[in-house]
Formats: sequence, structure tokens, C-alpha cells
Amino acid sequence: MVPSFRAALLASAAFVFAPAAALAQGIPVDLVVAATTDVHGRLRGWDYFADSAEGTRGLARLATAVDSLRGANPGRVILVDAGDLLQGNPLTYVASRGGGTHPVMAAMNAMRYDAAAVGNHEFNYGLPVLARAVSEAKFPFLAANARRPDGSRSFPAFVLLERTGVKVAIVGATNPGANVWDRGHLQNRLTVSDIVPEVRAAVETVNTRIHKYAIEHPENRGMGTTTTVAGILGDKLYLCQVGDSRGYLVRGGTATQITKDQSL
Repeated sequence: MVPSFRAALLASAAFVFAPAAALAQGIPVDLVVAATTDVHGRLRGWDYFADSAEGTRGLARLATAVDSLRGANPGRVILVDAGDLLQGNPLTYVASRGGGTHPVMAAMNAMRYDAAAVGNHEFNYGLPVLARAVSEAKFPFLAANARRPDGSRSFPAFVLLERTGVKVAIVGATNPGANVWDRGHLQNRLTVSDIVPEVRAAVETVNTRIHKYAIEHPENRGMGTTTTVAGILGDKLYLCQVGDSRGYLVRGGTATQITKDQSL
């Protein structure tokens, strides 16, 4: 099976599996991954700083595009966010003061997001505000590299999804710079460690679970595996191959296989 990914995989890992029967017949599996990042409270087409209409950004505009994607690709769309949601404009400032469901969470729930990585700006208003948003979200916030002082995870490292019989794992990580930028909120409460080793460990955990699943479900033995781990740092897109899995670069709607750790 050769998976086809459209759009971008940002700070995520995708594991693709299909029944052996599909593999034997050479049936392709086409998944559509839609990703947002740096929403910063932009929900409606309005610039609160300029007090004027803004016609190019906002989740309200994106929602119609996501609806179209789902209509054209029923059961095959994955919607994720790469973080920095809860801070950025007067709307998020007012929302951080409490009172009712956080409007960003209400919008993302309505759009049926599958997962979001914790961005460093999620810490700007303190951990209680973030905890409230997490409790209201109908999707998981992920951060494989965020831990409490006792070593336990502050957030899940990954979530397992299924689309048309295909199993997909989304792995999230957050920015270690938060240890400095939001020290007052995080010190002695939460520590963010290096992204790469934590994401690698999470990917290996998912691999173990999936192989266990394959053993316990013999009807799926012989199924194919693809792993893509991607991240953005500055103006570079980094991808790495994990274990025996194959890595793919997704750019311009085309998935190109990579054979070793690679920076582009």
C-alpha cells in the first residue's frame, strides 16, 4: 500500500495500516490531512486591534473549506492544529478571564478538530486557563515533551485515530523555549524538554502498540506501515525516519519517500 497525503503534516507522526486483503489488491489509501497553526484567537473576520473587517484569516472562513474537504473526501479527512491558539488578540484576553466556554474551544469543537499540539503561547495566561481550555475541548491537546515535576505527563503524547480502516497516530510536542518565556507560570509546575528524543520515544510506543494489535488481529497480518515525523524550525522543514519505518516529505500535494534523516 502506498499512502497519499495531501496538505501538510506538522509536528505529527502518521502511521498507516490497512487490511492484508487491501494490500494484496494494491488498493491505495488516500488520506487528507488539513493543518492550522498560529490561530491566535482569530475566529471571525474581524481585526480587534484595527477595529475593522479582516477578510483573509479566521476559523470561520476556514470552516467552510474544511466542510468542503470532508464533503469531497468522506471519512478520510484529519484536522489538526500545531498550536498557539489561546493568546493573541483582545478576544483571547477577555476569554482568559473566565465565564462560559472558551470561544476558541467552541469554534474548534464545532469544526471537529482531531487533535492539537500545545503551543508555547498556550502557557501565556497560566496553567489554569490552559487546563480549562483542555477540559472544554472535544479533542486532545498533545505534548510529548511536557512533564510535571514527578515525571508524569502533563498532556498525552499522541492520539490514535482511524479513517476508513486506516489507523493514524498523531504525535504532538511543544516549544522548550516556554521554560524561559513563561517561567513564572511553569517553574516547579511543568518542564518542557527536547522535542526530538521525546517524539522518537512516542513513535516507538505507537509502533509497539500497533504491532501488538497486528498480532492480536491475525486478519490484519501483513499490513503495511508508514511513519512520517515532521517538524518546523525557523524556515526549515525537518523530517526523520524512525526505526524501520519509511519517511515521506509532503509538499505541494505530493508525498515523496525519504530514505534517511533529512533536513530540507
